[in-house]
Amino acid sequence: MCVLHLFLLLASIQGVHTKAIVKEGVLFAENYTLFSVTSPGKVIITLTSLKGDADLYAAEAPNSAAVDFYDLSSYSCGNDVIVIPHDFARPVSVAIYGHPFSEETHYRMEAEFISVKEVDGFLQSDDVTDEYSAEGSAEKDSEDSTLGVIVMILCEFLKILADILL
Repeated sequence: MCVLHLFLLLASIQGVHTKAIVKEGVLFAENYTLFSVTSPGKVIITLTSLKGDADLYAAEAPNSAAVDFYDLSSYSCGNDVIVIPHDFARPVSVAIYGHPFSEETHYRMEAEFISVKEVDGFLQSDDVTDEYSAEGSAEKDSEDSTLGVIVMILCEFLKILADILL
């Protein structure tokens, strides 16, 4: 948990704004729980099956994500992760599906909202101020982009480290 707080602290210092939501729930076999993502930016959804097997689906069309209709999916027997890019039309429909082999599935879903978008392989913040755009400082933008990439790499490393330690 300390690693997560360090990640959020580093992210907020560098202008990478994140917000995390955690939801736990129970599903019965072949049933869905639907969520709607309306926030802009990149969203990383991690689904952990605590008991049984839950699968994760997402679609750009509202209230439509399902086993037979999706744009993104993850249906492993372990942790499921999908990354909703910043350029997906909102609202994005997210479905958690209870696999038929388990009568009852307990799950924990974590949604991480990141207000940074990737443009041509570089990170770009959504909240660029007039000060930067008026000056046209390519050097400052380059430093910010490099710093953003370093922070994102460090954050991913810290997530992996947290998973290993927990």
